[in-house]
Amino acid sequence: MRYQGGYVAVFLGLCASLALVLSCSTPWGSGKVSSTGIAVTAVTRRVPLVHKPVAATRQQRLPSLRPQALESPFATSTSSLSSSSSSSSFSSSSFSSLSPQQQQYEAVQRDQGLYGQRPVYVAGNWKMNPSSLAQAESLASLMRTSANALKRDTVPYPNLKIGVVPPFPFLPKVAEILKGSPVAVGAQDLHWEKGGAYTGAVSASMLKSIGASFVLCGHSERRSLFGDTDEIVAKKVRASVNAGLDVVLCVGETLAEFEEGLVGSVCALQLAKGLKGMSAKEAVKHLTIAYEPVWAIGTGLSATPQVAQEAHELIRQWLSERFGPEAASMIPIQYGGSVTPETAPALLKMKDIDGALVGGASLAADKFSSIMSSGAKEAPQQQQLTATSDVADPLEVFDALEKLRKIEDQKKNAEEALVKAQQKLQKHSYGISGGGVVFLEPEEVVGCGNSLGESPVWSHREQRLYWVDILGRQLWSWDPLTSPYTAKSVTMPSMVGCVALREGGGVVVALQDGFYRFITNTFNGEPVLDLIADWKETKIHGLDTRPNDGRVDRYGNFIVGSYNFQHKQDAEEIGSVYMLKGDSTLEAINAPKHRVSNCISFSPDGRLMYFADTPNRRIFQYDYDPDNRWSTLSNPRLFYELPASMPGMPDGANVDAQGGLWVAISGGSQVIRINPNGQVDHIVRTPCKSPTSVTIGGPELDTLFITTRAPDGGSLFTAKLPDGIRGIAEAEFFDEGRNAAGSRLESTAGAMIGTAHRLESQGASTFYDYYNYGSSNDASTSSSQQQQPSQSFSSF
Repeated sequence: MRYQGGYVAVFLGLCASLALVLSCSTPWGSGKVSSTGIAVTAVTRRVPLVHKPVAATRQQRLPSLRPQALESPFATSTSSLSSSSSSSSFSSSSFSSLSPQQQQYEAVQRDQGLYGQRPVYVAGNWKMNPSSLAQAESLASLMRTSANALKRDTVPYPNLKIGVVPPFPFLPKVAEILKGSPVAVGAQDLHWEKGGAYTGAVSASMLKSIGASFVLCGHSERRSLFGDTDEIVAKKVRASVNAGLDVVLCVGETLAEFEEGLVGSVCALQLAKGLKGMSAKEAVKHLTIAYEPVWAIGTGLSATPQVAQEAHELIRQWLSERFGPEAASMIPIQYGGSVTPETAPALLKMKDIDGALVGGASLAADKFSSIMSSGAKEAPQQQQLTATSDVADPLEVFDALEKLRKIEDQKKNAEEALVKAQQKLQKHSYGISGGGVVFLEPEEVVGCGNSLGESPVWSHREQRLYWVDILGRQLWSWDPLTSPYTAKSVTMPSMVGCVALREGGGVVVALQDGFYRFITNTFNGEPVLDLIADWKETKIHGLDTRPNDGRVDRYGNFIVGSYNFQHKQDAEEIGSVYMLKGDSTLEAINAPKHRVSNCISFSPDGRLMYFADTPNRRIFQYDYDPDNRWSTLSNPRLFYELPASMPGMPDGANVDAQGGLWVAISGGSQVIRINPNGQVDHIVRTPCKSPTSVTIGGPELDTLFITTRAPDGGSLFTAKLPDGIRGIAEAEFFDEGRNAAGSRLESTAGAMIGTAHRLESQGASTFYDYYNYGSSNDASTSSSQQQQPSQSFSSF
């Protein structure tokens, strides 16, 4: 099937403009999950959706070759699956600010039609209908008349594709009747073998010889009634493409899967397996996707336009991940699921819904004609095709874009080489260790769309990560081992500054008005909160602050600093650092007053605490003694100051088992590791400007988790730690209030280490050896020195 209208100009324009391309990128979007949703679901990168939003309007098949601002891929709605968009318009101000060469290039895009058009594709699947050949001939004749009239009477001619899929016995006659009309004829199924002893089966070559030009593969009825697995579907897709037939690949979820929020996961799995081995060129030439929610097929139910759009957008984003944004923007995605003349107009207005796969309504000529007319109204308009018209195959456009991609890759390689050279030049000013710096690559794993993601903590007990979205008022939870496809969130009654693990299960959340116990199984409903202690700065002292950064020390106390809401206006250092004890008492410790507390973390032996007032760009190290109420912190010294050459400010931090401090540099697009000597020896370059906090987790405590914030971030990232660096299991808050007898269940590693320090004076120096945390020699090291364990505090 050849695309019509203006592609020679597209191709020539691209080729003529290759030398003028100065930059080309696909920005990463940021998201915002509904502030009202309870237990909403985010898709993780293990199923690569909700990443790299694609410019996908039918009027704009080819994305802009200049970076453009993108809206969030998560709209504010009760669903976590929603839409992203990209603007393709040229403003006079932005156009006039370009160089002459750039203006010439933009003019080629604008005036010669670089932005192609993705067609609307309406196809009717007759299934096992009608009951006789005569009825099939009559229906085909009426369809031919309607399609010819639509083509004749609609000016300018719509970029509309029409197809029909009759049963095998009727296919030759229907193809004969429709020959020469705008209607293509397809088959409902095929066998993947070319021939042989397969009774009842038909091959691709047989179908092609009787006039079929495309095949349905993976329809839900074939999957559920005839046992077509994803592997079988993949074989049928491959056989069709090899024979030169187009493919309509059907994907969709059941009602139970829909209600569990697994739309993206199910479709991604079906796409990944069904399109195994397919190249981008093959996809552009042969592929159409039909999203058919199983619960809407033949039931009279239909997804709302918004719900259908969200699913289609996820599918297009998956195609972008798999084949690239250019190819993804050329592949039509139909909607199928009880499409009727009444539901079609609203569905076809959605920007990522490129047509319909029609079931029962296609058996009534008047209804199908009405749906075709709706498609014609929403289809991009093009000039009537004549015998002398120049038509560019979409593959020509794709090849031209591939040439551009190679230039982009060359430019990217040059930029990376430049960055490496700059890093070498900055080595001295960054305070990088003499052995050089190791760069780690992050991977986006949860597209959670946080406004201000913060406070990640890994529960080694539960093998689960918790974190918060402060501005979104949400607590998040993700189990990457047993539920890798989804992360859950629950909305809190106010901003939640940080979260801590709680002894015996559950977590403690620091809300604007106080500290609360939260039972983690209430992620499936309204949050169940139990007040532990009020936030004194607001309730007693009347200060305009809230809890901010916090972490449980190695002794089981929850240490939390505050955030001055007015710090950008008044620059007043009014905040304090508080210790929440297991007996529910909240006391201020002798930390310096500050504007925005951050970097609260503790050395492996629990004797050192790190702290930063973020606007000052300096991180301090203190001797730490939680039993000394009046001098909990002592011997302050500057541990690290961000050099002038490093942009951003220090945000959340955590310490690894080797004593290195990992710090998120918000505004600096990086996470740095500062070794115990105060030198940077590892850098994680993040794709967004503002990483916000870090923790170390995973089964082997070898994974760095990184939270980020909007507008260009908001997702959760991970980076694999190099050999020789491991984390320490997060300590749990000793919550005496959860036990009737008020006993302390010192079951975590933090409890063990903390107890060891308390027992040292009694000669119990072998506690470390017993639990394999280090040697008794380490325990006697002076707390005024920078502590490094002689053995790795690597794992539990």
